Amino acid sequence: SLYALFNGMPTVQELDLTEFKLCGEENIAYMFNCCIDLQKVYFGDFDTSAVTNMQGLFYGCSALREIDLSGWNVQNVQNAKSIFGYCTALQKVDLTGWHLKSKKAVLDLFKRCDSLQEVKGIGIPVAELRDKTE
Repeated sequence: SLYALFNGMPTVQELDLTEFKLCGEENIAYMFNCCIDLQKVYFGDFDTSAVTNMQGLFYGCSALREIDLSGWNVQNVQNAKSIFGYCTALQKVDLTGWHLKSKKAVLDLFKRCDSLQEVKGIGIPVAELRDKTE
C-alpha cells in the first residue's frame, strides 16, 4: 500500500514521479496528505488502473495551484472522496479521461477548494462544484 506515502512532508515544493511505478497498487489514499508547500507534481506514465481508493489523495495541499491528472484510468476507483479537499489555492485541474460513476462522486472531489476556476474533462461548471463543497 502507498497509503499516506508522502504524508505531511511540509517542505517539499515539487515532486517528480515520472519514473515512479504503482505496480498494481490499489490504495493510494492520502498519498500527498498535508504536503502544505507542494506546488507541482510531475506524473509520467502513472498507471492507476488497479487503484480502488484515492480518498484524500491531495487533501490539505494548500499551496497546490494546478494539476494535470488527464489520462488517469479511474475505472476501478470506488472511493474518490475529497481527493482535492482543502486544496485552498487550487485553481486549475485537468481530469480529461476520467469517468467517475456519478455526479455526486465528482462533487465530492473538491471540498473547500475555494479558489477553483477551471476543471477540464468532467462537464460540470466550476460554479456548481464550488456551490457543493460545503
